[in-house]
Amino acid sequence: MEKENIYIKLISYGDKHRSGFTYEKIKKDLNLNEEDDKILRKYIQIAFLNETFSGHRGVAERETLFLCDKSGGNPFHPKYNIKFTLNLDATFKYIDYIELSEARKNAK
Repeated sequence: MEKENIYIKLISYGDKHRSGFTYEKIKKDLNLNEEDDKILRKYIQIAFLNETFSGHRGVAERETLFLCDKSGGNPFHPKYNIKFTLNLDATFKYIDYIELSEARKNAK
């Protein structure tokens, strides 16, 4: 069986946990290997930095799958309880993915 794509795993998880999740929770629930965890950490870091620097002049928001609920602290440390949710663009891409998957399944 083909290994599920890490991006689909992350987006699917975010879609199922709309009230938010911490880095520790998603990492534990998805049981990510080192390579996939590196990808997750990058998306988490970018979402956190986007939130931290939102509103600063001359700072462009970088692309990520997630939104961050607050700035300050360390997004990778459980004591700060920083939560993330799927952003709107990733949500629509996931809906497109599901529709395409269903269409392919029905075409067989």
